[in-house]
Amino acid sequence: MVHDMDPHWLDVWIYQWGDKMTQYAYLQIHDREWAQDIAQEAFFRLYRYQEEHPDAILTVGWLYTVTKNLVRDAQRKKSARPERSVRTGSWEPLGDSMATRIEVQQVLNTLRAKDRECLWLFYYADYSIQQIAERLHLSTAGVRTRLHRARQRFATQWGRSHEHED
Repeated sequence: MVHDMDPHWLDVWIYQWGDKMTQYAYLQIHDREWAQDIAQEAFFRLYRYQEEHPDAILTVGWLYTVTKNLVRDAQRKKSARPERSVRTGSWEPLGDSMATRIEVQQVLNTLRAKDRECLWLFYYADYSIQQIAERLHLSTAGVRTRLHRARQRFATQWGRSHEHED
């Protein structure tokens, strides 16, 4: 009900807590731009949650929890995602040889379309879990489950395609 009382309620929250959320995120990930993006996303979620639940009373603890979860998602994604090649700017998930890229594509082609789509959105399109959930009309837990299973299937197929190399 915050926005019924003051049409500029979000501006007040951003003024009071924006720098603190950015600093909190920065202390975790040590990247200023990324920390600013995380804080911005946290405030976007605050706004959206308040719009969806107008009678909810939001506290700064809610905002910190959202920011903490966004930081955790970012850290997981960074550790799970291969680095961009400085030389080419392209993703190099399992090596940079053309043969490896072809093998990766062949393994991806053996997966179900749902698995390929989820892996592609996460690793190559650089979508967040939340963005994938919105795009695929799933819950964030559903996306995490789908990603986990898709990774398992990929690893299994990758292992099968390389079991005769030993």
